[in-house]
Amino acid sequence: SKMLVSKARLLVRPALVARCVGGRATVPAVKPIANPPMSPHLTITKLDHVLVSSVNIRVTGCVTAAMLSAVGGLHFLGVDVPAALETFKVAYPCLVPVAKFGVALPFCYHAAGGLRHLAMDMFSIGLDDYETIKKSSLLLIGTGVGLATLVSLIKLRKKKSD
Repeated sequence: SKMLVSKARLLVRPALVARCVGGRATVPAVKPIANPPMSPHLTITKLDHVLVSSVNIRVTGCVTAAMLSAVGGLHFLGVDVPAALETFKVAYPCLVPVAKFGVALPFCYHAAGGLRHLAMDMFSIGLDDYETIKKSSLLLIGTGVGLATLVSLIKLRKKKSD
């Protein structure tokens, strides 16, 4: 006999094909697997720098988008963002390089990761050699942090109006 099931309640094997009956998916009755095997968690998996650099590219992209959205949202709500930044610089001058690093790191790391992936796609560099990927991951981490450090140390001076 057939029974109505939800995908969340039953582990459906690839051989089973759902049929649509009256707008509801039906599959043959299958006994759910007791204690199904779990995939390894991050706590027991060795995290190498290739994995960390790949995940960080995605995370830094999300953080960059969130920061830009926050600034746009504040401006939309009527906050004078440049004035708020100037106030922060005057009130906490020792934190300015730290704040600049915090803003620059996600952008620089994500941009460097994008260039790395572009080079790998265009020139097929390192796709078949894990050692090359490991080296490029270390280069990516160093480039992202190095560029963010340089950006955080740059001081722009205002032009004096004549």
